Amino acid sequence: MTAASMTTVGVDIKALLTTSGYTGLNLGFIPNTTQTSITIFETGGYAAEQVMGSGPAAQDRPSFQIRVRNPTYAGGMAVCHELYTLLDSITNASVNDTFYQMIRAVSPPVYLGIVQSNGEAREFSINFQTMKNR
Repeated sequence: MTAASMTTVGVDIKALLTTSGYTGLNLGFIPNTTQTSITIFETGGYAAEQVMGSGPAAQDRPSFQIRVRNPTYAGGMAVCHELYTLLDSITNASVNDTFYQMIRAVSPPVYLGIVQSNGEAREFSINFQTMKNR
């Protein structure tokens, strides 16, 4: 894979979720026109890993956050647990021609509170870290 064809972790996770049957996914923004949404935010990550010597870094460690909005607490938490179960502890997987050594949840889903989004919605967050080949 060339540097010009590299995808970001957000694009890769959106593709992975799409192939798993999720639709209407957002990348980097939460629309205020709906009470139900799943949004992926790229959140930086950790320093790249040097592998086998002191040459260029070979493994990036980007992180991402998924935010879920749902009209009900139970509905939102159910979606969060589906996503948590799907993504936590993925190992040695190829997504968009990028090899991920691991995708791991940093913590269980967290309830953030009520937001006004074309009506009242509950918002949740799940944070993940990854390790992928450059």
